[in-house]
Amino acid sequence: MPTVNISIMKISKSFLTVIIILIVVTSEIKAQAMSSTSVPEAVVASFNKKYPGSKIKRWKTKENKFIAKAEINDHTSSVAFDKNGEWVSTISRIRWTRQLPPVVYNAYKKSKYNALNVYYIARIEKPSGEYYRIIVDDRNSRADSNHQPLFKTDKLLEFKADGILAQVMDVSDSPADYMRGDK
Repeated sequence: MPTVNISIMKISKSFLTVIIILIVVTSEIKAQAMSSTSVPEAVVASFNKKYPGSKIKRWKTKENKFIAKAEINDHTSSVAFDKNGEWVSTISRIRWTRQLPPVVYNAYKKSKYNALNVYYIARIEKPSGEYYRIIVDDRNSRADSNHQPLFKTDKLLEFKADGILAQVMDVSDSPADYMRGDK
């Protein structure tokens, strides 16, 4: 009988731990999201002027930027503004390489990275211009005897709108940061 009580106590402790973790995670998520009423008027006005008729799904703040997740021209995009309402960037996800502009698609196909696996594509608009970000990896093709990847290579390719490959970065340590637009 005592072993049953010990098992129940272990299960109760595990259950309590899970509940506490869920509360902490939920509060973290809520801390990042914000209501549209707490967004400065200048930011909202700038968004409405730049993207009239677009629907804002939610706002969040990160690193002194106000970021709107919005439906713009039938695409979900993230639009960032500074606290004064100055537009910083717009990131729109692209699902397939064939949806890239032909000049960018052809430049990618002619690059030495065209044999790698494409797993993220986005159009990035900034005051400095329009770019296309493609993140590729080597499919973790090299593995040890336990089928664990020995090497993983993730590359960020940034093409200008005219098809010029402007930047290549190794992002193997944190590709998700570049997919979210954090970097």
